Amino acid sequence: MNKSITIEIAGAVVALVIISLITWLFLALSKRRRIRRAASTTSESPSEQATANSLDSTGLATESSILLQKGPEQKWEVADFLLQTEPLGAIPGTGAERELIVASALALTRYIESAKTQETMWPAVLTRYQQEFATPEVLELIGLEESAEGYAARISYHQKKYTILLGEAEPVALASAPFSVELRDFLARNSGKQVYVLVIDGIAYSAIALELIE
Repeated sequence: MNKSITIEIAGAVVALVIISLITWLFLALSKRRRIRRAASTTSESPSEQATANSLDSTGLATESSILLQKGPEQKWEVADFLLQTEPLGAIPGTGAERELIVASALALTRYIESAKTQETMWPAVLTRYQQEFATPEVLELIGLEESAEGYAARISYHQKKYTILLGEAEPVALASAPFSVELRDFLARNSGKQVYVLVIDGIAYSAIALELIE
């Protein structure tokens, strides 16, 4: 009985020794492989490194060439402009100061110009609104969102909050009060042009029509 237990213990010890040796060999081989890989990377010839660098440079040059091979920049001009401080007539509470209208349009247009780098009409829009007021107040946009209607945000003007929206006429019409007679006439005579309408608290106060210069 004791002899059999001794044999089992001896067998277990031999097995542990064999497993330990196998593990040590595996770790040693892995270490050697890592050393060889590091050595081969370090001993890479200067010509090989130069070739790799030239390939990278070629890749970058190719990408730059693609970026530069864009078509000619499109130029836009303002074809028509409308700004109404009282688009709904003398109805109390429906008017807006010219400075508020212009500052709202500039705040949204500046944001769109910086976000939509591929669209080239926004400098023309900025320039036209800047002509309407010498130094309009700079408004901070709060919670700005882009939707199917256009660009909308909250602003604070003289300690009062407003919701402003700038977008193309057709979707904006669905998100505002009925357009004034003057604005409807404006849209009719500018049919086929790129038209944007500015809305403040649900009322359209301004519109700008753009056309592409050939």
